[in-house]
Amino acid sequence: MKDFFQICYIVFLLSVTFNQYFVHSQGKIDSLYVELEKYDSDSNKARLLIKINEELKAKYSIANNLFKIGEYNKSINILNELILRYQSNKDTFNTSKALLLLGKNYNLKGYKDSALVYIRNAIKTSKILDNKTIYCNILQFCGNIYYEMGYSDSSLFYYHKALDISEEIRYLTFIPELHLNIAKIHNQYFNFEQEIKYLNLAKEEFSILGNQNGIARCRLNLGYNLGDNGYYKEAINEYLQSYKIFTQLNDFENQSIASLNIGKTYKKIEMLDSSIIYLD
Repeated sequence: MKDFFQICYIVFLLSVTFNQYFVHSQGKIDSLYVELEKYDSDSNKARLLIKINEELKAKYSIANNLFKIGEYNKSINILNELILRYQSNKDTFNTSKALLLLGKNYNLKGYKDSALVYIRNAIKTSKILDNKTIYCNILQFCGNIYYEMGYSDSSLFYYHKALDISEEIRYLTFIPELHLNIAKIHNQYFNFEQEIKYLNLAKEEFSILGNQNGIARCRLNLGYNLGDNGYYKEAINEYLQSYKIFTQLNDFENQSIASLNIGKTYKKIEMLDSSIIYLD
């Protein structure tokens, strides 16, 4: 309980600090734009534009931090103002970033239709960028929203679109995440062979990258697949391997999920003594 109140107090302090900085930053940006209008010299304008971009970058950081602590409305207000600034500056890259974060805010607020509006705008905006990594991230997030809404076909479409571009630009850290996402869709289709194919691909890619969390998530999902198909001992092995890695990573949420599945699967094969250890 004490830890809970400490966390609440820290969040409160952060929120107050961000609010104070936001008001100060807003006035500073406005004054810099006013000053910009006064100069004819290209060198003076360039100097002011650097300052303006630094302030806009700081403001985006505030919006991102507010998003992380659950202050979605405050984050949204900042992002709406930033998007207008970016669009007036013809800054396509940062417009795309802000639209993506705006979509994430609305998604976590539970307004998935609104989130999709902003994400589709982000897709259109980022499509013309030379930097394709942000375009891939936006496509994947669009797939995630459709997945959460239960629209598997639309989700799979955006995952494959992101995968095609990721493979084209060799976005090697992102490809296994997409393979894992695609595997989950095939699970919903009861297409277990395809699911295992993509899970094994993702696991191998995560292994090459040394991404232990990714390996554990693949093994957890392999456990689901094997258990659903009656291969209980093989499923237990995958769950145990994922449990071991999550424990080493102090990922307590996924550790408890793996533990629960180990216990339930032991119970199915009537190994009750082993089951009790993981269900307690």
